[in-house]
Amino acid sequence: MHDGKVLAYESYSFWQPMITNEIDDLETATTLITDTLDYSMKDGLFASIDVACLFSGGVDSSLIFSNARNKQKGLCGFTADFGEHDDSEQRASSS
Repeated sequence: MHDGKVLAYESYSFWQPMITNEIDDLETATTLITDTLDYSMKDGLFASIDVACLFSGGVDSSLIFSNARNKQKGLCGFTADFGEHDDSEQRASSS
């Protein structure tokens, strides 16, 4: 709603997830995820200037940052603190 008027809303999908039951064991799933992350990180780390990583300190971003740092030594990681609660030690230990 804008200025008391209802606006039309349209949703678009730019990609469709590939859903399949072809992967039926943990080892295959782990290998596929690892290879996909490695490919994506290799592409993202390719630059003519230094690259840094902004991460939350959560499991997903810490995994990606740790993996990227193994591929590019000296990669800097940044996280933000909004003062809501002090979890800085937890975030620091995940890097």
